[in-house]
Amino acid sequence: MSNVYGGVYGLLNPQAIDTRNLRCTTGVKIGYLDGNITCFTPSTTTKQYEENYTKGTLDGTVKFYAVDGETVLTEGIINKDLIDGDFNIYSPTNRNVIDEHHYNKESPDGIQRTHDDKTRATTSEQSVSSNISNYIKTFTPEGKPLGEITVERDGVTIKNKRWDPKTGVLIDELMSKNCNYAGPSKHGDSNGALVSNGIYGPAVINRL
Repeated sequence: MSNVYGGVYGLLNPQAIDTRNLRCTTGVKIGYLDGNITCFTPSTTTKQYEENYTKGTLDGTVKFYAVDGETVLTEGIINKDLIDGDFNIYSPTNRNVIDEHHYNKESPDGIQRTHDDKTRATTSEQSVSSNISNYIKTFTPEGKPLGEITVERDGVTIKNKRWDPKTGVLIDELMSKNCNYAGPSKHGDSNGALVSNGIYGPAVINRL
């Protein structure tokens, strides 16, 4: 069985679809795997995973289950052996989504999010298009902002922001270009007081 989605972004353990120690029901059509395939823990009716094939090619929904055989841990869409569409990871304790991934023919595309299992707050968010990151945001388990990296349209200019995790105050703003600091830069303390303010040049920072 194909393991095309086994190691992508750490979503699944590559060993997860090893069928040697499982009992599976399969559909076969003209010598090819075809239709729904469900695998169980041997000598039980406890599901381990489900997937779908079309003429020997992974095609359709895949699901991986917790040890109870009922709680879905991972669910995604495979389109002709490629991850294509939503791919979610669920909490084994409350079944809430803790990771949201979106793909376009195996490449991350759109908004990718991670949630805190207990608070349900978003702890990270990334926007990707054409396999290029537009921004990355991180948050505390309570949803307060921690950091933000934004990539400008030129693809080489990056804006960085950082917040104090306790007070929620914006404490750093700076820019870089081609991996070197360039442009306005501000730094403050956790109470919001401005500590430094300047502009980075090719080699030094010019204080304002």
